[in-house]
Amino acid sequence: MTTGSGNIGVGTDALRRLDSGANNVAIGNDAGHNATGSNNVFIGNGAGYNYTGDNKLYISNGTSTDLITGFFNTGDLYLGQTSGTVTIKNDADIDGTLTLGSLSDVESSIGTNTSNISTNSSNISTNSSITSNDNDIATNATNISSNDSDISTLQTVTSNITSGARLYQGGYQNLTTIGTDIIKLLSRRYI
Repeated sequence: MTTGSGNIGVGTDALRRLDSGANNVAIGNDAGHNATGSNNVFIGNGAGYNYTGDNKLYISNGTSTDLITGFFNTGDLYLGQTSGTVTIKNDADIDGTLTLGSLSDVESSIGTNTSNISTNSSNISTNSSITSNDNDIATNATNISSNDSDISTLQTVTSNITSGARLYQGGYQNLTTIGTDIIKLLSRRYI
C-alpha cells in the first residue's frame, strides 16, 4: 500500500492490491483481494474479491456466493442469491415503500384491499335478509304440492271422460262424445 490509510486486512491476501483506498475492512482469505476504493467492508473468504469501487458491503463465503451485499452511500441492501429463500423470524418494520414482485407500494395496496374487504363484509350483512326468501320458498313448495293433487284430480276426471262416457242432461237424448261435439254443446247451452 502506498497512500491509503485506515485500512484493516485480516487473512491471507486480504486487501492484497489496495494501493490508495482508505477506511476499508477485510476479514477472510482473499477478502477485498483486488479492492482499490474506499469505505468498503468485506467479510468472508473471497468476499468482494474483484470489487474496485467505494462504499460497498460484501458478506460471502466465496468469490461468487455473496449472501449479503449493499451500498453504504445509497442504503441499498441485497439479501440472498438468485435461488433460496430469505426468512424473517421476527417482526419486520418497514419504513418506506415495499415492493413485492410486480406489486409496488404494497402498504397502499393492502390499505385499499382492507377497505374493499370491509365494504364486502357490510354487503354480506345486508344480504343476510335471506330469511324472507325462506318463507317464500316454503309457500311455493306448499303450492306445488297443492297443484300436484289438483293435477291428479284433473287426470281422473279426464280419464273418466275419455273412457267413452257420454254426457246427458235431464231427459234430453245423448248429445255427444268427447271431441268437437262438446264445443257445439256448450255453444247451444244444452248443459
